[in-house]
Order: sequence, then structure tokens, then C-alpha cells
Amino acid sequence: QGIVIVQDGRQVFVNQAFADLTGYSVADLIAMPPWEHLALVHPDDRTMVRQRTEERLSGRRGAERYEFRLLPKDGTLRHVEIHPRPIVYRGRPAALRRNRQCGRRGRLARRISR
Repeated sequence: QGIVIVQDGRQVFVNQAFADLTGYSVADLIAMPPWEHLALVHPDDRTMVRQRTEERLSGRRGAERYEFRLLPKDGTLRHVEIHPRPIVYRGRPAALRRNRQCGRRGRLARRISR
């Protein structure tokens, strides 16, 4: 399961499982400037992902789970399920995101809900 902590728009912690999902190294993901990690999100999903991340950073709860389309380094489209929650990291507000790739079931549910 991929784990990411976002603080002030930056990925301040990324585990190897998330790095593997994206095709980037942990160091490359952490070095990205604020909000640049949204380039890994399909353009149609970026606004939603940013809004939900900002909700967490402000301490609001928001959706317990949602899906978005990830654009890894190799260019293949991946459907990812995310379980976010607000946390305090090193004394400051942050958003913890647990990510996992969805299989066919997740893609079908997304299509049905439209």
C-alpha cells in the first residue's frame, strides 16, 4: 500500500510502495516543488484531488475514500483508490494518504456511478 504525507502542498513522506506505483524514486517524489505531484494525476481529476487534499490540510474530514487516475512515469493509466485523513506531522497539519491500485472492479464501479 502506497503511503504519502502531504504538507504545505509538498509530499514530505513517500514510501517505496507509492514510488513503485508511480515509477519515480522516493527522492524524486519528495523533491517535487509544492503541488507539482499533481502532474501525476490525470488532468480531469487534478482539481478534485487538490481540493480534497486542501480539505485535509485545513483539518476538514471530507470523503473517506475516493478514486482518481494516476499517470505514472511510464505513461500507463492506473486507477488508484485513496483513503485520506488529516494528521499532525512534525507539529504541523498534514494529509496522510493511503493509496492502492484498483483492479477491474474499481474501474467498473467508477463507470457505473457516472
